[in-house]
Amino acid sequence: MRHAQHPSAVSLLFLAACDPLIRKFDVTPADLPCAGNVTVTWQGDAAGGHLVADKPVSPPLPDPAPDQGSQVVTVQQTTTFGYFYPGAGHREKTVVVHTNAPAKSLHFTGQCLSGSNTPAFTTASISAAEIPGFITNLQTDADWPVHVFINGQEIPLQAGGGPIGGVPGGVPAAGTYTIQVPGLAGQLVCKEAGGGGGPSGGGTVDVPPVNVIVTGSCGG
Repeated sequence: MRHAQHPSAVSLLFLAACDPLIRKFDVTPADLPCAGNVTVTWQGDAAGGHLVADKPVSPPLPDPAPDQGSQVVTVQQTTTFGYFYPGAGHREKTVVVHTNAPAKSLHFTGQCLSGSNTPAFTTASISAAEIPGFITNLQTDADWPVHVFINGQEIPLQAGGGPIGGVPGGVPAAGTYTIQVPGLAGQLVCKEAGGGGGPSGGGTVDVPPVNVIVTGSCGG
């Protein structure tokens, strides 16, 4: 004998089946060195979902929202975003905004081709997303003075330390960095290379790697 379902059970099943689902919700990037822009992307079964943020964002998110979309907003601090349908699906994403001055360690390797020359090093880069503002400090772990070249600016660093005479103002941190060990210091670094480089002369030796920590500012 087949039993009839209780009316309230049927109603609950019907409502559960009709609740709109969240198909996609993302906020990228999830980590920012400074205040900046993130992209909020969402997709649900129906219009009327709610997009919220626990800190002010600009421009405001649409609320209620269409069934799908994407919007770029500016965040000033760590912010948690949410997308939900009342009584149904709910998702959250948090964007971490760092409050300390952004910094990045650059790693350089080098070679000496001759005992009479200074070493030649690889290059390294910083993107505007990593440090969007200007250089505020540089530090090296090299045992000898190092000159850093970036955006047409030469910045000399003392051995195992920071800038000699400070960092010039207004030098963007983003760009491609090169370094040199100039003059007598460079020749001392390369003294083990012996005479002449190249396939016939020999004498090529690796030099100890150099790390330079670049500290920047948030914005211009």
